[in-house]
Amino acid sequence: MAALLKWGGDFALRDDGKIVGLFKDNLNNNLLDSTSTYTKFSSNCALTTSGKIDLIYPENNKATAVDVISPTATYKDISCKKGGAAALTPDGDLVYGFMVGKPGIAVTLSEKFKSVDAYAVSWSGGTIYGITEANKLAYYRTSDGVQAQWDTGVDYKKVSAGYNHACAITAGGVLKCWGSNLKGAAALGSTGYKTPTFIVPQ
Repeated sequence: MAALLKWGGDFALRDDGKIVGLFKDNLNNNLLDSTSTYTKFSSNCALTTSGKIDLIYPENNKATAVDVISPTATYKDISCKKGGAAALTPDGDLVYGFMVGKPGIAVTLSEKFKSVDAYAVSWSGGTIYGITEANKLAYYRTSDGVQAQWDTGVDYKKVSAGYNHACAITAGGVLKCWGSNLKGAAALGSTGYKTPTFIVPQ
């Protein structure tokens, strides 16, 4: 039986590149209705082995291809959480806010991203986080087009965005979080912070 590599929401990515639903007992017999194989899966979208993006719908267990910018465009990373969608071109530039029947907004980044993560990002606003090619923690704010880096003296390898908060792992394996801590999501005690703050393991 193929092993599960990553899961989220109603689906999971197997090590054979297939996506299965998690809402039925038999994972092998609940394959996503798609002829594609995938290299990455993020909540409700997936990246095919050819660099295309499919949107995943649990209502019908099907994948729908989306032309993010053009039918020939390919991508190297994706993030789709809570209806927000972001993707990176092979050159490290950004596309966000895409969905079926609605193209995304393309952004040429001054510092190219090698990975991206976003939560509830839409045409109207949101913050998209990424790790730059130089291994720095950076963000792009869709409301005003501001791109900036945080904690520039430290190298990072992973970032994950949540609702009004985010966490990242440094190259040395240290976890840092920032943003709203209204429900303890950022693990920062009683208040939130605007800059990455070391989290003491509990």
